[in-house]
Amino acid sequence: MLHFSKKSCLSAWLTAGLVSIGMTGPARAQTDVEKLLKDANCVQCHHPSRQLIGPSWSTIASRYKGSDARELLLRRIWEGSKGKHGVIPMPACLVGVEQYTEAEQRQIVDYILRF
Repeated sequence: MLHFSKKSCLSAWLTAGLVSIGMTGPARAQTDVEKLLKDANCVQCHHPSRQLIGPSWSTIASRYKGSDARELLLRRIWEGSKGKHGVIPMPACLVGVEQYTEAEQRQIVDYILRF
């Protein structure tokens, strides 16, 4: 026999409502960027809060704070990087920069820098 609490029922209703009306705003934007990161294979080496093969998004964000961080990080992602966070070099974006619009590239960088 299943038991449902009021809280879990409310959560299910809210989730169903979001699904039925479609996500909008920041939640949808975050989901879109996370899909871009997955499609570009970034998540195979990077994680928001812990080091995998490469540094976490939060480590990257703290390292690249500053006014020119956005452009520098764009170059690092699409051209590759060596020796910035350890001995394992980061290859250039594996799927090719031409697959992404400039707006999508900037979304990815802005997402990483917010950590």
